[in-house]
Amino acid sequence: MRIKVTTFKHRKKLEKILSKYGVKEPEEIERKIKRGELPEHPTYEDFLSALALKNYLEGKSVDRDESKSTIASRNVNGGINDEDSIQ
Repeated sequence: MRIKVTTFKHRKKLEKILSKYGVKEPEEIERKIKRGELPEHPTYEDFLSALALKNYLEGKSVDRDESKSTIASRNVNGGINDEDSIQ
């Protein structure tokens, strides 16, 4: 029962973030930031939270090293760049 309640709470948190930005997927938030439609702060933090919630709900595990590389490449020079990972 506890797992169902936790999953329900996570789903509600994800829905709240997505509706805040009028999107259906976390990746849409990131695209809007890249196009300059949304400010980077605090939107990027919401994007990361939404992405983590989505991955949790889908049962995906996150490779910590890959995650760090992806986040680092998105924040090079204080902004988001188009690369997906550090080469």
